[in-house]
Amino acid sequence: MKNVTVNGGSFLGYEFSDCTGLEKITLKGVTNLANRSFYHCSANVIMNEGLQTIGDHAFYYSDMAGDLVIPDSVTSIGEFAFIDAQKITSFVVGANVEALGKSAFSSCKAAKSITFKGNKITEIQSMTFNHCDALEAIVVPEGVTKINGNAFDYCGSLASVSLPSTLVSLKAASIFSHNDVLTAINYNGTKAMWNAIEKSSNWYSSSQCPNLKTIHCTDGDNL
Repeated sequence: MKNVTVNGGSFLGYEFSDCTGLEKITLKGVTNLANRSFYHCSANVIMNEGLQTIGDHAFYYSDMAGDLVIPDSVTSIGEFAFIDAQKITSFVVGANVEALGKSAFSSCKAAKSITFKGNKITEIQSMTFNHCDALEAIVVPEGVTKINGNAFDYCGSLASVSLPSTLVSLKAASIFSHNDVLTAINYNGTKAMWNAIEKSSNWYSSSQCPNLKTIHCTDGDNL
């Protein structure tokens, strides 16, 4: 069996775990994906509009490859949802995602881009993107107020970062670390607004992110 269509309902967990021979799974009318539904599954999963939640570890160690579009109907992406899904090359996160769990995209080593269509997420949890080795650019959407520790740690290819004007807290360790290519961050606010953001002394590591020297604000550069 190579292709499967699932018509309706909610997953309870482990449904396609270790299904390494499948090539394609098409979801139709499915509302919720549960813990490890596609753990170590080889199939490309076509998600349906109407899907609401992607549970914890849902695609943990999935062999799904190529580009993944998360439908606009999804409101919640769980903890470790795509951790170690190492063959996905890009993500588009739907416009209505409000909750994004810690380590949701951790160790997605082939993902060059992660794009957010909406602005309903208020917090980037710890280790959300760490070890995304190929990630080249990220625009953290307006609406995000806090970024937690190690969120972009070990993103060694990350050369372009844009942060929103809504940000109020970088009070966490090593948000940016183990990166030699990041030289500047673009901030969508003024220098005064940047200075007002609560920051820990080691929100980035000067030894492990040595070339980050400049914050480009809307009214000039800051350090």
